[in-house]
Amino acid sequence: MTSINHPSYPFPTIQEVVCEVRFRLDKSWDASFYSEFLKKIEEQFPTFEPTAAPVILHINEQPGEAAGFSVPLVIRYKHSSRNLLLQLSENRIVVNALPAYPGWQQVSEDIRYAWRKLCEVVRPIEIERIGLRYINSIARSAEDEPLGRWLAPSDYVPPAIFQARREFAAQISKRLTDEDRITVKVFERTNPTNRFGDIVFDIDRIIEKNMAADESSLLENTTRLHNEVWNVFVSAKTDDLERLLQGEFL
Repeated sequence: MTSINHPSYPFPTIQEVVCEVRFRLDKSWDASFYSEFLKKIEEQFPTFEPTAAPVILHINEQPGEAAGFSVPLVIRYKHSSRNLLLQLSENRIVVNALPAYPGWQQVSEDIRYAWRKLCEVVRPIEIERIGLRYINSIARSAEDEPLGRWLAPSDYVPPAIFQARREFAAQISKRLTDEDRITVKVFERTNPTNRFGDIVFDIDRIIEKNMAADESSLLENTTRLHNEVWNVFVSAKTDDLERLLQGEFL
């Protein structure tokens, strides 16, 4: 699948892109995979560190046995010159692009690179889940600036939220098919460098099904997710947001 023909903006509002791929192996996870993966990528990602991960609670079904918990190991690898992170944990790899957004073509190449290097260390037999999340942040320029200056009501931005001037938040989660779902959030948050705060437009698109573990299948599915994230974004984009993306308000 090819990417939708849409513009590449000189001043994108994208603050973070997260592509998460969960996969299945035909053997148990081995802690040595972390160091083997580093050897494959250290020319571009020379530094690494463990990072916080959610605690997993294990409920015992046998009466009288206490519940247990585990803390998954997550290793974060940092690019030598770009604001790009790779995160590896058990049966999961994440590509995390931070500002300045390099454009989808580069992000897609980063996903390709990470998957190719991972497959040199482990042999995934299938992909079970792919998530692509785009987090946009728009700086407000006045105390009473309405949300409607930047976003318009759409299938994923409910009209009711536009009645609030401050302290607003909305979330729509939708299962599109048995295998596809999307979560869109719009909310206001504080910003230490901007006293008026920011508007966050967070679009998270997910596929959950058994997919081929080859590179072409991964890129076809991530491209489809990207196209659909773009459709959600453009459906709510106002003329003023278009001008902001073009740099007219700078």
